[in-house]
Amino acid sequence: MNIHKRTINIEKKDAIPETDELNPQADYIICRADPLDSACENRLRGMGFRFLDRMLYFEIDLRTFSETSSEMLSGINFICDDRFGEDVHELAHAAYTTDRRFHLEPEFNQTLANEVIDMYIEDFKNRGMKLYKATHEKELLGFTVVDEKIDSGGSSFENVLGATKPGIKGKMVAAPLYSAMLSGEREKFRKYVGRVSSSNVSSINLHFQLGGHIAKTYDEYIYEKKRR
Repeated sequence: MNIHKRTINIEKKDAIPETDELNPQADYIICRADPLDSACENRLRGMGFRFLDRMLYFEIDLRTFSETSSEMLSGINFICDDRFGEDVHELAHAAYTTDRRFHLEPEFNQTLANEVIDMYIEDFKNRGMKLYKATHEKELLGFTVVDEKIDSGGSSFENVLGATKPGIKGKMVAAPLYSAMLSGEREKFRKYVGRVSSSNVSSINLHFQLGGHIAKTYDEYIYEKKRR
């Protein structure tokens, strides 16, 4: 099953076209809008969009970032490679049980969400992105996917996907894994950027722990064309 999704950023001054004009082939259309723009919200809801999620746009200054020690994690290895193996897919499936980037239907549907997750991962693989991983022997405990091409000026990179194993193992490696990513990238970049759902308290706390701050916030609204 191929799922076609189109995401559009809307500024306050922008006029919102009809859904068929936005993308006639898309199964889902997602519009990002300023949370304080009530006129845009009313217009989107009137067009049949529903609220999907509130996203926080985090930034971390790599020049002042302090590394998190992993000395207490005996046997845990932190590596960087470009191998999107089946274990990456499986870990993402297990980690993302409520994330609205992937759960696009009003009711949570893990089967459909897994298909969306797999599409994201395959796209990242095809675009040549790399991963930072936390492993114990042959077990993948966590990973992050890095996009180094988001900034034409070359000053920032983005973590486009990150997941850790559910349970205590994942909680233990989260901060050291992200620290390894930030340390590995700061020779080339000055700033980290990452988008986090406002409902993902663990990720929000992790970003604050690493010295992050919220640079901006936006709301996402979704229109489900295939359901109409």
